Amino acid sequence: MNSQAISSKIFAGQVILYRRVSTKKQAKGEYKNQLRAIKSKYPDFSISRSTVEHIAESMSGRAEPEVRMATGLGRSLKLLKRYPDAILLVSNMDRISRRTDVFMLIQQQGLGQ
Repeated sequence: MNSQAISSKIFAGQVILYRRVSTKKQAKGEYKNQLRAIKSKYPDFSISRSTVEHIAESMSGRAEPEVRMATGLGRSLKLLKRYPDAILLVSNMDRISRRTDVFMLIQQQGLGQ
């Protein structure tokens, strides 16, 4: 999806924001950094105006796929199915996972590119 298409989803309020940190200790500062990274690329982004839902969690990016699908990432994917016009927005792909098998599982569910 190109930058213009993402901007239109942001403007239309069709974003599911997903932020993940590896440890609870990182949460406060790292959540802010992730939001800054998103806003640096998409300055019109606002959690209150742009999102259908905002999910934040502390979870290792190397956790097993079954664990990841039972937590915030799984909830985010369920929301994508409920809102098929929405997009999942993250600051960086490694916030979804650091394991390729998680991305393959997402694609098997008919989500993601």
